[in-house]
Amino acid sequence: MENNIINLVDVIAQKKEVQTFQNEHVAPLKIEDEKISQRRIYSFIVDFTSILLINTCIQTAYAVSINEFLYSVNLQARMDLFSQSLPFQVGVFLLTYCAYFFYSLYVMDGQTFGKKVFKLHAVKDSYIFNESESETLSLTDSFRRTMGYLGCYLSFGSFFVFSMMSEDKRGLPDYFSSSRTVSEEWLVSNKFYRSIDPEQVQIDVDSLSMAQNSVA
Repeated sequence: MENNIINLVDVIAQKKEVQTFQNEHVAPLKIEDEKISQRRIYSFIVDFTSILLINTCIQTAYAVSINEFLYSVNLQARMDLFSQSLPFQVGVFLLTYCAYFFYSLYVMDGQTFGKKVFKLHAVKDSYIFNESESETLSLTDSFRRTMGYLGCYLSFGSFFVFSMMSEDKRGLPDYFSSSRTVSEEWLVSNKFYRSIDPEQVQIDVDSLSMAQNSVA
């Protein structure tokens, strides 16, 4: 069999058994067998470190701008302008925090930098149970998941602990966006299983006609 097409003449002539693909020999990894809690923790540490680095760059650029454009103002006044802008600094950090997760999840197909390093993906929860559903997060899903991450941060990390202790290992971002985090191994296995599941074998009927003509 080549490309799922059976040459029936060859099968009959050689008295071979028709071999078809038995997809029961290939089973996807079970979602309940996923052991990724530790990888999720490391992933978030990488993400949070990345956010801190980006925020530091923004704050540094702000300080340099004050120094460059307000050079006529005395040094103490410039230092006070930067040190007393706490609401601005907090606002910039929260904006950076949200923009990082939203951009990463939507543009990078459910992966942040940390998830990419530790081979994790955020997918729609409906994808787990519905074969016709796409795993890719929509714009709305990405926004809602980002709000979940923001809620976890504003709770001083308590909701992150909740995700480790929940029965299905899902946290606030997962529930907010009806999504979940899976390993790349599970996703690849599941996609492969779904790709071979609907395959059909075709019989090359034309080969019979050619064989009959050659005999005649």
